[in-house]
Amino acid sequence: MARIHITLVGGQTMPVYIGILENPVDQIVLIHSNDSLKEAKQIKKTLDSDPKTLSSNLEMRLFDPVDYNKILLGVQQCYKDYAKQDNEISINISSGTKPWAIAFYSVFGNKEDVIIEYIDQNCVIYDYTHHTSNLSKLNFDIPSILKYNGKQVDSSHSSFDEYTEDDLKNLKVIQDIRKVYFDDFNGLTISNKKVNPFSEGQNIGKYSLKNGSTISWNKDSHFVQLDIKGKNGELVKRRIASLHALHLVFYAGWFEYKVAILLSKWKYAKEIWLNVTFPYANKNPKNEIDVIVNTGVKLLFVECKTHIFNQTDIDKFRTVVKNYGGMGCKALFITEEKMRNDAKEKCSDSSILALSLKEEPSPQSLYSLLENHLFSINSK
Repeated sequence: MARIHITLVGGQTMPVYIGILENPVDQIVLIHSNDSLKEAKQIKKTLDSDPKTLSSNLEMRLFDPVDYNKILLGVQQCYKDYAKQDNEISINISSGTKPWAIAFYSVFGNKEDVIIEYIDQNCVIYDYTHHTSNLSKLNFDIPSILKYNGKQVDSSHSSFDEYTEDDLKNLKVIQDIRKVYFDDFNGLTISNKKVNPFSEGQNIGKYSLKNGSTISWNKDSHFVQLDIKGKNGELVKRRIASLHALHLVFYAGWFEYKVAILLSKWKYAKEIWLNVTFPYANKNPKNEIDVIVNTGVKLLFVECKTHIFNQTDIDKFRTVVKNYGGMGCKALFITEEKMRNDAKEKCSDSSILALSLKEEPSPQSLYSLLENHLFSINSK
């Protein structure tokens, strides 16, 4: 007796991996077309290096994508090859073309010991043979989810677990000084495009405003020095020293960290990354995601802005999510200040969740928003 898993391969690869990894088998058969050959080869390469599937034989079969007569001949050949006495067969019709799914169901649908299954974007596995369903038991880390969706991530990112008590203390210091000296703080850390403490070769830097307020930093020593001139001429000095001091101070990184803290207390958050960069195929330029939350089987991409000044930020975010998150990913745009109605509408039109901490300060509002959408939509 052999356990054989036949899976249809199309543009969405995550359901293919879930069907294969959920229950180990003796043989895996990838049904692909010329259009999905790239995905099939990547799946084979990934499975060949996975300890869970090393013992499985893996076969690739080329099918016409739409010619039903040709497809039916291919399916009938699969039946002759695999539907032998005592073999246990499972067929995953989640990906691939609709004619493939119809043909496999028509040929294998009435055979004993054949399970035909469909896996939706919420990782619910539907057993069409026994009319049952269950949530996948698998849990993946962020690199695995990206890999199974055929994406890659740059090495440049920070794990939320790497942030320290000093980072947390500095978050409060930054918020306090920003509240009192808003214009100077933003002028030193955001507005001036010449200040880029993260550029190569700029480990030490300094910049001053016309009123004498100054910021200086040392990347290697992980500190930022803020000297801000008050309206009455007083000089307020704050030294921000911690592992992520530069990321907290510059470009509103403190707000990203604040959002990550909120999300870390959400019961479905298993893993959180900050400052994640995704390269294009030619490695340059790079796309950035402020926060990624892993729920175990799918990802939440989060864009953090204190305020939306330009709605092209929403367009850019939507593009990055589409290119790197896969169809099972959800997107959240979260702001500190109140969000304009037109920005909310644009987020809605782009299938992006939107929340303002000014309007919804309760963490439960954020959690309810995520739970109402992350696991209940995109179920096709």
